[in-house]
Amino acid sequence: MKQQGAQNQHYVSKFMLRNFLTDTDKEQVSVIDKLSGKTFSPNIHGVMSERRFNEFVIDDDHVASFEPAVCRIEEQVLPTYRDVVENRRLRGTMEERINLAFFMAFQLTRTKGQRETFKQLDAMVRTKFEKMGHDVTDELPENTDEELKVRHADFMRRSLKDFTAILSQKTFLLAAAAPNRSFYLGDNPIVLNKTKAKSDENDLFWGLGLGVLGVEVYLPLSKDLLLCAWCPSIRADLEAHYQKLRNEFDQMVVAEMLKGGIDIGGVAALRQKWEAQENHPKRILDAMDQGIPIHSEPTNMDLYNSLQMFSATRFVICPDGDYQLARQFIDENPHHQGRQLQSN
Repeated sequence: MKQQGAQNQHYVSKFMLRNFLTDTDKEQVSVIDKLSGKTFSPNIHGVMSERRFNEFVIDDDHVASFEPAVCRIEEQVLPTYRDVVENRRLRGTMEERINLAFFMAFQLTRTKGQRETFKQLDAMVRTKFEKMGHDVTDELPENTDEELKVRHADFMRRSLKDFTAILSQKTFLLAAAAPNRSFYLGDNPIVLNKTKAKSDENDLFWGLGLGVLGVEVYLPLSKDLLLCAWCPSIRADLEAHYQKLRNEFDQMVVAEMLKGGIDIGGVAALRQKWEAQENHPKRILDAMDQGIPIHSEPTNMDLYNSLQMFSATRFVICPDGDYQLARQFIDENPHHQGRQLQSN
């Protein structure tokens, strides 16, 4: 059947791509191909998109499309996204929380990386059956591209509600880029991390899921603003750590007052200076409560951008042509093909 009106359909929203532009007039972005190491500067209409990505053929003669549904979802979440990016602040309302959770769940499920997961799982099953002596050609035929699209659409339909519910229970906060640094945006941009104590020293990426204790979920909103959705246990740990530090500080202040090294009038100034230290838990807790961005150190930026490189199926936007960390990742991981992290 001949299909008419072919178009590129995005699996990362164009309104996000516009916040990573290198050339605003031409709407171009700086992109690196993690498989070849080549760089180029495409218009956003031709990147993180694919011809008829959200269309599939039914019964050999009918084209079905879930692109209209994708567009409706984008229209629904755009006002919240735009408000956060333009004002660089979270309002903390229930409506905002639900919309951000829905936006993250939608972006998590819609990508080519997620679709490729089905092919990877099928290949693993086929390999397993072959080792058992089965003829997989007849028993487990490979899915066609059209069948994969149908599975993908059904997965999105079934998963969006549950993923949104899980994400809506996270602690949301913003992170600002470090000076002279930018956040990368990969073609599989929802990334997961876990920095709490792990049962296995190699368990940095494997075993991650939206509902895992201590998980951190990240989505770059623009080249200088990152949306974070942290497990509530992380806030609880921060509060406990702050209380411990405060108790130690209070004991130190009392000791200094008894020695005559400080008077009552100097305690408030000393406490303010103490709490103003970089990465002090009080500053992070205040940022959570006030909805303002936390400051990112260069080491934070390296982690965030490495996660984008790790998760990407192939293409990563490096704003302003900042390819240094991307090339380092490629050199250190020459055979890395990208991987979709577990979603639940």
